[in-house]
Amino acid sequence: MTEKTIKVESYFGEKEINKEEFAKRWFGWAVQFGNLCYESEDWRKYETVLEWAKELSEKSFDRNLKREEKNVTNN
Repeated sequence: MTEKTIKVESYFGEKEINKEEFAKRWFGWAVQFGNLCYESEDWRKYETVLEWAKELSEKSFDRNLKREEKNVTNN
């Protein structure tokens, strides 16, 4: 069985990435919020943002994969 991938837009155009790459991409963007943190409460919220980034990116990947698979079967 081949690895499941979805199509995403990148700086160099459309490319296919797997779930791990997709989650890593979003996690990388979420990490940048750490630059805004100063107080301990900020850091606590930041940890939640990182957890959500992973969770939401995995859900988004699965949703996009289903959509692409549905489009292939309908065409």
